[in-house]
Amino acid sequence: MPNPAKSNAPRAHAPISQPGWPDVGEAEAVVQTFLYDWIFDESRYLSYLNEVEYLSGLKRSDLGALELVSERHLQLLRDEFSPDFAKIMSEDNLNLPMSLEDSESYAAGLAEQLSEGPLSLEERDELLETEIPRDAEGRQEVYRPAPRDSSERFMLSLFMYTSFVRNSELIPDHEKRLHLANVLKSWAHVFYGSFLHIPSLVKHRSIVINGLRHVVIYPKKFSDDQVAKMIAISMPKELARLMFIFLGSEKLEAQLRQRDLADVDEPKISRFFRDCLYIDLKLRGWSKVPGQFNEHASGKKYFHEAMLSKASEVFRLGALDRRDSQNLEEYISSTFAKLYGDDRKDSERIRNKKKASLKRDQLLRVMRRGRDE
Repeated sequence: MPNPAKSNAPRAHAPISQPGWPDVGEAEAVVQTFLYDWIFDESRYLSYLNEVEYLSGLKRSDLGALELVSERHLQLLRDEFSPDFAKIMSEDNLNLPMSLEDSESYAAGLAEQLSEGPLSLEERDELLETEIPRDAEGRQEVYRPAPRDSSERFMLSLFMYTSFVRNSELIPDHEKRLHLANVLKSWAHVFYGSFLHIPSLVKHRSIVINGLRHVVIYPKKFSDDQVAKMIAISMPKELARLMFIFLGSEKLEAQLRQRDLADVDEPKISRFFRDCLYIDLKLRGWSKVPGQFNEHASGKKYFHEAMLSKASEVFRLGALDRRDSQNLEEYISSTFAKLYGDDRKDSERIRNKKKASLKRDQLLRVMRRGRDE
């Protein structure tokens, strides 16, 4: 008799379903019941960021789950921030925490930063490299945050809400715009809450604000005023970088590019985050966005300096085509001249000098790229 183990006859497959097993529709209902009744239980859902993000990516049209996460997050936002905070945000009057005596040295420092040689591929990768803690080796206990207070609950819910919006690409456009606006406004709250604590951050160099730890490292030779301004200028783009980790998706191009009436009165910092996201995604016409932001934030020197810092960082990272590089060169040189020129003649001199410096950097980038190849 032939050995069954060596038989070439086709083997019979076990039936996909057994008597008493639920069909596909019932199985999905069981999964959804588990999802909503257990993982989304209000006492534990913030400890399951990875699972919720994964499930939101599986079904990208689950408006009910998105609205549940949104409702809970907005309640945490109201609990964490007083009603007066909205007034602070609406005024958009930010004054840099820096004395006038240090403004000239800061301008020189920024000029030195802009004239530095472009980063190598290895340096750029190291700067951009970041990773959110993930479950390692299938151990469920590795990344299971347990919020201890309202601030930590707020930040965890913001991370969850932000990533949920990114994954909800199949919900109706008007719903996506609404939730994107909510997310940007929440990040704006984080920014303003952090900005108001800059003096404490300068003093202690490490502080937890709204559940988010800020750490700064600067040379001891810098005065407290200089450190304060550098923190203030860097804070918006660093928060935008963190937001990009959770929200960065090209599927949001329509909502980022075409604004509706509800976006007209959004805080300047929300517009800054929106434009930084557009720039980092390198969407169509992204290199013109810094100039468009300056027009929107006309007369707001702080926001002009923040966007100048962002554009300078993008330019320094390199890997740009000629048109985008030229657009950024023009924006950086003209904005720098307007911010730090004493008069029209002086501004023109600064602009030409800065443009020549940026062109030199571009040439160095090409030479370095050829050497690496």
